[in-house]
Amino acid sequence: MRTLKERREDYKLKKQQDQFKAMVKELAEKEEFSLRDYRKQIVDHLKSQQSGFMRLMSGTSQEESETIDSRKVLNALKDEELLDYKLVDSEVRKEISQVVQLNIQQVNKVISAYKMELKLHAYLKARRERKEHLPESQEELHLMMTADRPPPAFEEKEGLHKKISDRQRRMWQYKH
Repeated sequence: MRTLKERREDYKLKKQQDQFKAMVKELAEKEEFSLRDYRKQIVDHLKSQQSGFMRLMSGTSQEESETIDSRKVLNALKDEELLDYKLVDSEVRKEISQVVQLNIQQVNKVISAYKMELKLHAYLKARRERKEHLPESQEELHLMMTADRPPPAFEEKEGLHKKISDRQRRMWQYKH
């Protein structure tokens, strides 16, 4: 017979898998993915974390604290910025960090997380359009992305290549 702790762990795992499947399906079906959509994901995630009796018992975790900070940053954005993340330049990020009283690194982390989610959206949308199987677990997603090697990031397509330092350039020239 399984203990209460084992059943609770199984329930949590099943719930996480169901949430992951729903998230994958939703991302794959969206034509576009904006910061507004990302904010909705964050809010929904917070609601799912904060519901139930177990929430009262658990206290605040590091992940939950970061999610709350993400919500603060996304709520501070203007509507036009929510629709076009490229408008969120360094000046806007600095202003947001002051408004929500977080450091600039935390604001950058939220924008970086959005960009990762945007890449995931593009990958899943492409798989759906090719009528390929969508992942049902995080492990399966990782294996698929490793095997498929998704296209380069949007920044690279637009010619905004990663800057390299003089030291890296000298090292590369030395090797070649």
